[in-house]
Amino acid sequence: MADNADSKTPSPRIDPARLRSLLTALDEQDSLLADLLKSKVHPEVSMPQCGAIRAIFNDIDSYVPGLVRPFEFYGDPTGVRAQLRAARARLQAKIEELMPFISDVQTKDNVMSSAVSEASDKRRVFVVFGRNTAARDAMFTFLRGIDLEPIEWEQAVAMTGQRSPYIAGRA
Repeated sequence: MADNADSKTPSPRIDPARLRSLLTALDEQDSLLADLLKSKVHPEVSMPQCGAIRAIFNDIDSYVPGLVRPFEFYGDPTGVRAQLRAARARLQAKIEELMPFISDVQTKDNVMSSAVSEASDKRRVFVVFGRNTAARDAMFTFLRGIDLEPIEWEQAVAMTGQRSPYIAGRA
């Protein structure tokens, strides 16, 4: 889909890094559904996960209207995964369409490769905590003990390079 009448220049409002973060969110949900399919005899997508997926689709539509079809909930993980893959393909195509307009070669590499590397670490979890450092330390120790990698807000900002990193699953 063209962003404007002149297809040689992209719309200045579309940031490939933002698209990449949405792509990562889709990949994370797809990975969760793949795990669900492996672990249960009669798997069904939960309502909270459905809400998270719907929020991602809504974010994509509000950022680039019409890029992906609206999310339709069927309960069947294979149907939901098909929708995730279709949306992922459209986002990936949009990112590739924008690549000629990114001047820095290093930035191009980062846009293309970091979505894969971020999505591949399923052990990374974002932790929200208050001022109780003892509770924070205990939670981080517990999470590391079950082979997860807890991250704090500052780390999420540093990983995405955005002041407001996209958190998959927000409502």
